[in-house]
Amino acid sequence: MKYIFAVLWSFVLFASAFPQVAKEKLIEMKIIEKLVRDITGRSSAEVYIAGKDRELFEALKKSKIIKITDRPKKAEFIIILTGNTDKQYSRPSFALGYLAFKNCRWCIGGLYWRKGRPQLILVKEKLEKFGIKLPEEYRFYIIREKELTR
Repeated sequence: MKYIFAVLWSFVLFASAFPQVAKEKLIEMKIIEKLVRDITGRSSAEVYIAGKDRELFEALKKSKIIKITDRPKKAEFIIILTGNTDKQYSRPSFALGYLAFKNCRWCIGGLYWRKGRPQLILVKEKLEKFGIKLPEEYRFYIIREKELTR
């Protein structure tokens, strides 16, 4: 009886983790969509993903705003994932994940999770380098590069 209870309880705990992952990817996708739309000023844009994240890739494939391309030169926006921060791109790059943001010195910003909440950071000098002007609603997320603790 205890064995059955333990198996059922572990199944409940294991199964409840999946909606959270899906929810986080959905939130990431919505933030990325809005950011891409505001940065490019267009209703749809081609995006290159540097790295492998099957869940994010599948979520972004369903997006009406983001069109995924396999060539970075064709993209208007680059998403950098952890472990892919060694190559610098000529397009605005955005890091997903704390380590990717910490190691990506040329990224215009980053999105990562801390204590179950999304953290968005945009670097003022990098935005200016690409001539990006964002709406006023982003003012709380824009910081100077010298304020970063990398």
